[in-house]
Amino acid sequence: MNTKQQKINLLKWKKALTIASRVLPIVALALIMYYRLSGDNEKLLPVVIIALILIPVWGICTVMLYFVQKKTQVDIMQVLEPRDDLRGVDMTNRVAEAIGQDKCKIKNFVIADNSEDAQRVIRLYRENMESLASNEQIMAVINRKTALQWNWGWSGLCFTDKHLYLHLLKNNAFVGLTFSSHELKLPLNAIKSIYIGDSVEYKGYLGSEVHINGIEVGLLRMGYGFGNSEDEHLKQLLNELFKEIFRKQETT
Repeated sequence: MNTKQQKINLLKWKKALTIASRVLPIVALALIMYYRLSGDNEKLLPVVIIALILIPVWGICTVMLYFVQKKTQVDIMQVLEPRDDLRGVDMTNRVAEAIGQDKCKIKNFVIADNSEDAQRVIRLYRENMESLASNEQIMAVINRKTALQWNWGWSGLCFTDKHLYLHLLKNNAFVGLTFSSHELKLPLNAIKSIYIGDSVEYKGYLGSEVHINGIEVGLLRMGYGFGNSEDEHLKQLLNELFKEIFRKQETT
């Protein structure tokens, strides 16, 4: 079996195990709720038996998913290269034009200006984003307040005049237990595409998958409101902005 076919098979396993690890706990909970609502003691034994089967199966699927994810993981920093079509392009101006639109004036999207709120959020990013260079100008950030009140388990995005910084949760089978995270520092002229995809949940919303140049790199929270719900408006806005900023430069 060639390497390409092995990769395809691993991705199929990853998809199947991801579905299983999410569906099995729901099925087990549904069975328990059905038993409680029915009030039929005769159904207790089969419900217990099925639950006892589902729990270890879920555990096995979760462990298998973790190792498959490790096997299919790609280090985005190893494959990034400057884009030929962006040589000489003022990416700072592209970012400024994109974030300066009226549609960007929404909650949880903080544009750097002289306001007290913006300066407070910028200070928090300076303190918490370890790889952020002190000589770079912060232009906009995603996520504020509670996102930066813990050093453990927060996620955020920061546009500067030179780089895109991301602090993301590692999207693996145990993300809902460990909340482990990592940082990325990406040159603006090396990004071909960014897409915010599916949301991931574990006893609540954890974040949405971030895909850079077609590679999934982690989870970014889309909002920190009541119930930790996802902000679909923010996700849609970001995907629109990414298309504008990292569009292909037309040659003359």
